[in-house]
Amino acid sequence: MFYNTSTLSGYGSKKLGSHGVVVYHNADGTKQFTISASHNFDITWNGSYVGTVNVSGSAWLNTIPRATTPTLSNFNPIMGDTITISLPRASSAFTHYVFHDFLVGSWTQINQVAVGTSLQWTVPLEEYANRIPNAESGGGRIQVDTYNGGTYIGSKIINFTARLPAAAMPSITSTSIAEAVSGLHAKFGAYVQSKSKLALTMAGAGIYKSTIASYKITANGTSYNANSATTSELNASGTQDVTFSLTDSRGRTVSVTTQINVVAYFSPRLTVLTASRCLADGTPDDEGEFSKVTLAAEIAPVGNLNDKAYKVSKKTVTSEIWTETDISGDYTLSTVTILSDISGDNSWDIKFTVQDYFNSGDTISKTMQLSTGFSLVDYLNGGKGLAFGKAAEREGFENNLKTWFTGGVETVALPTGDGSLAHWQTVPGGFYHATLGSVTGQPRPSGLIHVIRNESDFSAIWYDLTSRNVYRLYGSAAAINGWTLISGAPVTFAPTLLSGWVNYGDGFAAAGYDKGPDNRVHLQGLIKSGTVEDDFNPRTHEECDEHVGYDVLEHK
Repeated sequence: MFYNTSTLSGYGSKKLGSHGVVVYHNADGTKQFTISASHNFDITWNGSYVGTVNVSGSAWLNTIPRATTPTLSNFNPIMGDTITISLPRASSAFTHYVFHDFLVGSWTQINQVAVGTSLQWTVPLEEYANRIPNAESGGGRIQVDTYNGGTYIGSKIINFTARLPAAAMPSITSTSIAEAVSGLHAKFGAYVQSKSKLALTMAGAGIYKSTIASYKITANGTSYNANSATTSELNASGTQDVTFSLTDSRGRTVSVTTQINVVAYFSPRLTVLTASRCLADGTPDDEGEFSKVTLAAEIAPVGNLNDKAYKVSKKTVTSEIWTETDISGDYTLSTVTILSDISGDNSWDIKFTVQDYFNSGDTISKTMQLSTGFSLVDYLNGGKGLAFGKAAEREGFENNLKTWFTGGVETVALPTGDGSLAHWQTVPGGFYHATLGSVTGQPRPSGLIHVIRNESDFSAIWYDLTSRNVYRLYGSAAAINGWTLISGAPVTFAPTLLSGWVNYGDGFAAAGYDKGPDNRVHLQGLIKSGTVEDDFNPRTHEECDEHVGYDVLEHK
């Protein structure tokens, strides 16, 4: 309220007064207010007296929207969790309807009855998860519509991110581990080291519309990027892990490990085979016609289900027919057996054979030779064979006694020839000496030669008398290999220099060549012609190349 006194004369005008007042809106955004004024005019107007005049009125301000902006107790909720939607309304008269949206662009109403200050809401799990088959989270929106009674005030939208729960994993629905080698499981009821193979399969499923992106199976030290695999032979015994895993389109991986037991296996081991002549009771006798055979071997039990068989066989060295004797024993064998009918007139082959389930078609055996009965000197029937320390069995000379040559062994001249395969196949085994030109292609001018042969196979060792090098030549029924240096250094030969070329001298190596063990020819030395000034002294390959008249074979 304010007061003002004014005077007015004639036809003039007068501002009676002014006053400013700030008018605030109500909390709901509305405002109505009244205006009143009075003035004492104390005048006569058109014959009438005018004293104090009072005026009043009311007005409405423009309504300000006061829509509620919501807040969330968690802006990164996990799908399936319950969160609080707070509604900090401007007026207690306001009520709200709340809506949500996740990636589809359309709203779903949360509450059917209007609420005031807050709302509990469970973030949909399956609905939201199904919409992100290739991701672990996605963006969503909350919309709040605000009303004052039946009057719509406005809407506010906020964003949030919903996350897939950690438990939402793909699953391995089935796994299978089976023996891949026919007959093994039926025989042993177990997996066998170095023999069994695993046939592995698995199946899986995604969750909430995810798909399986990859499979992985790990077994026997190898990983297979597939849902099925067959391993190689199991390389170890004992408890072994087989791990199945898969990854879905969200990048989530799940694994399951199964343990299997692998029974130890090793190939049969034949450790001892000795045989000697004896009497029937086993008493040693060099002329006995029995043989005392000592045996030792080991077979893997494989759960005591493995097959086992031990045999001792005999035949004369000239026969092709074996006579077998079964030997009884456990998986670990250590025994002595006596073989009868071992004629002293013959040498005998004694064979020990070990066999189990796995090597039935490929037996493991060891053979030794038992000499004839002892005889200081024995003549072959027909008079063309002589033996010392044993019975004579073949034409020629046989010796079964330790031998000492106190008078030495003399060599004979190497048979001459063209050095071909046919030539060397006619040279008897023995010790020889050779001079220049004995054999075409001989490695050195002279030497001592040792020839060793077995039917058409032969080997000749050449001992050079001057260089102390050793060379070897060998051949078979169909081919011959040339002389090869096997010990020592190659011998350097001086070439014949033509066209005025001479060795350079002045401390440089003379020209020469040699043939190495690899049959390659190597050059060395420095040479010159007589047309070049004598005071030039090359020190490098480059200098030599730049000066006409010099040639570098190879510096050494």
